[in-house]
Amino acid sequence: MLQATAAPPRVWPFGRRAHRGTLLDMRDRVAKVLIVDDEPTTRFVLKRFVHDLGHVVIEASDGQRAWEILGDNPDFDLVITDLLMPRLTGEQLIQQVRASATLKALPILVITSKDDYEELRHLSDLGASGFARKPLTPHVRSVIQRVLEPGELPPATKLL
Repeated sequence: MLQATAAPPRVWPFGRRAHRGTLLDMRDRVAKVLIVDDEPTTRFVLKRFVHDLGHVVIEASDGQRAWEILGDNPDFDLVITDLLMPRLTGEQLIQQVRASATLKALPILVITSKDDYEELRHLSDLGASGFARKPLTPHVRSVIQRVLEPGELPPATKLL
């Protein structure tokens, strides 16, 4: 059984589904976020950022574990992933999520130290929804908040 670490819920944690005919505004509800990174320190910092925004966090230490979690619990609102991990890389995770009928619309934010335009373009073509640059600064928290807000996702080719 997975145990989520959660900030106290502000409303109902219903993902992006309608509740009694009304879409819940992301600012007034709890999102479920999967953080995928093989570095415990990076996961800790990202978890703090997401908790500061009032959302629930599930952690995975590699892409394979993330894929297993998504298979058991497809109701996530966002995946935040590193690229270089053992067993299944972030790139491979993106490919598998985009190939899944139930998960293909799930936003994926890539946390990377890469700034090579061609590499980022390739990841965007694979289905990355957005990028944030390492090292992790409070700016990354605002990127996470923007991705979780309703409406258009930021352009994936832009390094946020």
